[in-house]
Amino acid sequence: MATGEGDRLGDCPAQFLFTHPLFYHSISDFPVSQTREATLDYLAFIHREIYYWRFCQKIREFCVWQLRYEEEYARDVDLWVHFALKLANVESFTLDISWNSLVSLTFGYMDFKDGVMEKVLSGCPNLERLSLYSVSGIHPLEISSVKLTELAIDNYYDHNNDLWLEISAPYIQNLRLSGLCREIRIGQGNLASLVTATLTLVYHFEDEQTNMVKETSCLKELLHSVAHVENLKLGHWCIRFIPTLHYLN
Repeated sequence: MATGEGDRLGDCPAQFLFTHPLFYHSISDFPVSQTREATLDYLAFIHREIYYWRFCQKIREFCVWQLRYEEEYARDVDLWVHFALKLANVESFTLDISWNSLVSLTFGYMDFKDGVMEKVLSGCPNLERLSLYSVSGIHPLEISSVKLTELAIDNYYDHNNDLWLEISAPYIQNLRLSGLCREIRIGQGNLASLVTATLTLVYHFEDEQTNMVKETSCLKELLHSVAHVENLKLGHWCIRFIPTLHYLN
């Protein structure tokens, strides 16, 4: 274990934790000041560690704590995410960054763990738009921020067919669901502020024998949940199923 000197960069605490089966390395309470030079120094330190351990077969834990997200450092954060998710086999990835100025956020090709999305949203108090592309593992998606008014989900799946993505977002005004989806559900009243809904999704389930009935039932439930909107746009698949909806109880 190595610890940074307390007066090196200022007074704002941050922590970098890097762990793998054969080695433990930690900079605990490594202070980062609010000056640009000090922040760049700290980012360079993290990049050196990533470069040094880039060929590890497995890393148990990779954490970066209490840094403020700024546009100037966006590529640094992107690099850490790419390293953790694509290059290194990281078992636990924690990115505790203050995204107070962030207004739009997109996630793609990610398998979320329980509670992760809630932590992300809590760190983005000014977020206005959230886009999820080919993600899984969100149970449920609860959005309580008054400022977050736009939600887009494209291609949602889950490895556990018994778990659904239940959306509760009372302040969302614009909702778009598209692509192949298997487990999306919206309870009555969970989108009370919704004004515009675009549904170009295709429900798809692996059980072919009950696929037709299940798809129609899910679509009916979804349409009931957005029946109060002022603007509704439906894709070809949804329109094709509408004539069969009245046969369901």
